[in-house]
Formats: sequence, structure tokens, C-alpha cells
Amino acid sequence: MSELSRARDAALDRYEQLLLLKEDLERECFRLEQEHTREFGKEVLEIFRLEIECARKVKAIECCRMYLDRGLEPDGEALQQHVQRETQELIGHLHAMQRTWRNVMDAAEAGGEGLEAVKPLHPGIRKRTHPDIPDVEEKIRELEWEIREIRSKDPYQYKNLFSRPELVGEKHLDLQRQAEEYRQYSAQLEEKLGSILPEGTLLIWSHEW
Repeated sequence: MSELSRARDAALDRYEQLLLLKEDLERECFRLEQEHTREFGKEVLEIFRLEIECARKVKAIECCRMYLDRGLEPDGEALQQHVQRETQELIGHLHAMQRTWRNVMDAAEAGGEGLEAVKPLHPGIRKRTHPDIPDVEEKIRELEWEIREIRSKDPYQYKNLFSRPELVGEKHLDLQRQAEEYRQYSAQLEEKLGSILPEGTLLIWSHEW
């Protein structure tokens, strides 16, 4: 075997190893993401719901002030429609998050994580192609960078969280604190809005959430 062939085979070996490693990391990330959703998903959803509730009240206050600045009385129905339009995208995102959470919890109750078997993405590299060494080396560099990126970010970094039960408990407390802060802020906005809305005007903040 020529020196060139040995170098090419060594590069292909390294390339295939990195491909398999990346696939393993992606499977691990999927598992960790599912675990994170099961553990914290309900609290994360509640925080996001409260964020939207506050955003809708802020939008309503801004709209009321526009009416008042023009010497007009705020119109409750127009306010409601304006707020719904302005936060429609956020509510759509919340609904998508809720569906994801339900799917994960249903899969957990069924005894699985919802992860289908993943076949190797790049089988038989040697049989399908005879790339030049520079091409393989460039792909190796790209894969090494992708692997570093995966390992440096969530959900892979959730491994550190789930390896220490005290950190899991601390995160639950932090999420509960955030939710309470949003509830207090929402109450403050409600009070401010009540002071400028016409008496008897009712706005719905959590319609079919």
C-alpha cells in the first residue's frame, strides 16, 4: 500500500470516528432535552405564560394612553383585539411549547422517551466515495468544530445539572422565584390598567391558554 493510500485511510478512519461521535452526542442531547422538559417543563411553561400575560397588559396600557392622549375614552373591544394581534406570535410559541411538553410527558408515561432508533447517517463511506485527503481533512476540521460546539452548549451541558441533585433543586426554586416575580408584576400592571380603563371594561388575559 502506498504512503498516499495509508494517509487517506487514516484520514477516513478519523472522519468516520468523528461522525459516529457526533451522532452519539446528538442522541445524548436529545435524551437530556427530554429529561429537562420532564423535570422543568411545567414551570418553564408557567413562566412564559406569565410573561405573555404581562406583555399583554403592557400593550393594553400603551394603547389606553394613546386613547387618553387624544382625549378619547379607551374602547375595551378595540383594546382586546389590539392586544391579541400584538401578542399572537408569542401565544403561538406558547402553544407549540405546550404541545412539546405534552408529547414528552405522554412518551414518559408510555415507558419511553420518544426517541426512535437512529441509523448511522454516513454508512459505507469508503464504498461510496474516494475523496481527496485535503477534502477529508477539511471535513474533519468541520466535524471537530461541530463537536466542540455541541459539548459547550445546552442541552449537552444539562449533564452537569442532572449529575448534582442539589442543582436540580436550586433550579426549581429559581423558576418558582421567577414565576412569583411575574405574578407580582402582573398584579401591578393590573392595578395600573384598572386606574385608566373605563369602569366595567373587562379584558381577558389568558384566553384558551
